[in-house]
Amino acid sequence: MTTDVSWDPTGRYFVTFVSYWKERLENGYIMWSLTGQKLHHEAKTKFCQFIWRPRPPTLLSKEEEAEIEKNLKKYSESYKKEDELKKRELHDHKRAHKATLLDQFNAFVKQRHAEWVAQTDKRRAMRDGYVSDDEENWDEVEKWVEVIIEEKHETIGTLP
Repeated sequence: MTTDVSWDPTGRYFVTFVSYWKERLENGYIMWSLTGQKLHHEAKTKFCQFIWRPRPPTLLSKEEEAEIEKNLKKYSESYKKEDELKKRELHDHKRAHKATLLDQFNAFVKQRHAEWVAQTDKRRAMRDGYVSDDEENWDEVEKWVEVIIEEKHETIGTLP
């Protein structure tokens, strides 16, 4: 139901939105990255318009801008290294969090198993000495039940 689209001034973000002026239902906007990844969704009643804030003028002189453009590769390499380091830290943090969750789950399972083992005598007493946990005591019974739903009798000819 998109009624309008808008790129941000940097060209890194894209917004699709449903304007109340054109469509009365499901108003709001969705923000996307330049690679098409959904970043944010906001539903708003009577949402009319989405306008990007204008970019402020640069505080750099023309010479400083030219210097930056000239050494752009050097700057981008240092930023790439920082980005890789942050990605690695985030990945390590996620891995540590998953390991913690797995340890907690395993501890929970171990605790529940210990409780189950501790209750064996109680279960046995409740079942008059029968151990229901031992699979060798189980008998598998197959029972077939035949149900006649309808009987139809046909008469062949009539009796005199």
